[in-house]
Amino acid sequence: MFNDIDSGLMYRLRQLDSILEYLSDETLTEDTKNSDFYRAQKGLVFVAMYAALEFAITQSVTRTLEVIGQEQAPANRFKSAILCSLFDSHFKALRECGASKVWENRHKLVLAVTGDTEVTNVDSSVFPTAGSMNISYKQLENVWIFFDLDSSPLPEGVQHFVLTEVKEHRNAIAHGRETAMTIGRRFHVTQLDNKARSIKHLCLHITSSFATYCADKRYLVAETVT
Repeated sequence: MFNDIDSGLMYRLRQLDSILEYLSDETLTEDTKNSDFYRAQKGLVFVAMYAALEFAITQSVTRTLEVIGQEQAPANRFKSAILCSLFDSHFKALRECGASKVWENRHKLVLAVTGDTEVTNVDSSVFPTAGSMNISYKQLENVWIFFDLDSSPLPEGVQHFVLTEVKEHRNAIAHGRETAMTIGRRFHVTQLDNKARSIKHLCLHITSSFATYCADKRYLVAETVT
């Protein structure tokens, strides 16, 4: 059920590897290594790392909500934290309605949560985190909380500051605050390779965690899992 996501992730990681292989090529001359192009490629490593990370987490969340949407179960069979995502449309209705509709929408939400009607029309585009979609440790932590995953958001050996660094440098390049060349000149290839290893490890941790979560139906309360 996650095979296509795994394939898409591996494609992005191979793209990252291709850039790093070029940067590590021992046949490159010193003139090349001191060129603007070479430095720009080092900066673009951050863009490639972030692309793989965002793909891994957003696609895993979307696929998980698609799987949950096919469960055909009432709200009381799902873990409570997951209802925050499953009933996103109800929460939006409460937030966006006028005063005359508040109590009507409250009633609809209570009935949806407490009734025995199957949960349907799950919006798989919901991403359970506040603020922007910039993926940082806080966003990752929120996803883990609101899906009630029992593992750690970060695999062993990966530090949260790596996510912050990747996000900030990618944003600086994407939004034009700094050039890829300016950022790239600050880092040695060995440093970039170490950061890339951490991001690869994290991406695979994300997809495998959600694949296991869906396969074992860990979104259901324990006594309902069959």
